Amino acid sequence: MGRVSKETIEKLNEFICSLPEEARGKCALCNQTLVHIVKQAEAQTGAGTATVTKALADKINETAAPLDRVEASSLRDKVIYTEQVEKPISGIFTNRIEDLEKENEAEIVREAKKINAEKFKQKREENLKDYNKRVETKSVRPEPTTRPNLILSDPPWKYDFSETASREIENHYNTEEVSGMETHIPETQDDCILFMWATAPKLKEAFELMASWGFEYKTCAVWDKEIIGMGYWFRGQHELLMVGVKGNVSPPLQDFRVSSVFKEKRTKHSKKPECVYEWIEKAFGDKDKLEMYCRTTRDGWAAMGNEI
Repeated sequence: MGRVSKETIEKLNEFICSLPEEARGKCALCNQTLVHIVKQAEAQTGAGTATVTKALADKINETAAPLDRVEASSLRDKVIYTEQVEKPISGIFTNRIEDLEKENEAEIVREAKKINAEKFKQKREENLKDYNKRVETKSVRPEPTTRPNLILSDPPWKYDFSETASREIENHYNTEEVSGMETHIPETQDDCILFMWATAPKLKEAFELMASWGFEYKTCAVWDKEIIGMGYWFRGQHELLMVGVKGNVSPPLQDFRVSSVFKEKRTKHSKKPECVYEWIEKAFGDKDKLEMYCRTTRDGWAAMGNEI
């Protein structure tokens, strides 16, 4: 140990004397406390570890019984051991504890997901059970005075052109301008769903008609007719089934959510695919249904059309 200035010794003694009584007793000097005191003394006085531990040992030995006295070298070795061995090992254990906590957190998240999935499954089964009960109470034929809360509309769009005389729409049914159809506002329940058929060239008019009836557009599906038709830009093979709602309306239960593409081969002119009717009847079996601009009637549906 090199020479230590008088000023340093005075600062060190002043520091040691400022320590609480329990920090100056041998029994209170656990490794972490000892290191903390020594490092703090080094920082405040400029003395080295050996000088500090000697001063601390002297202070302890002033009041300690002979058997409790401590050598400065043993305090110094304890500081070195704690700094170089014990604290790094403690750090390793701390890191491992943190890892275990993260693993435990991940396990909690996994369990929470399982619980949520089970709750979702249970809720889904309850919703389906309630839905089936509502379907059972529906009559096969709706009452004439019942206002619908589901409409399937196939507007008779009027076109300014026709590819061929044989395909001219007027040869098959009467068409009408959008301005005329806007007056055909259906009387519905406050909460209602509208499925509206629209061809690609009449998409703009379909949005206008839907809005004029008081429905907000939500989404659409596609009918793949599986037979290529006529056209100027593209040879048409599909038709759009637009979805609009008003009031408080929920989408179908998850059990009835199908692909947005319905595939069914086109048959006679203007006849819509059976698979769409079947899906609506399955997914919305508890609704009071109305088909607008239809040419035939269907069990379970009210009908509105000039050919029935």
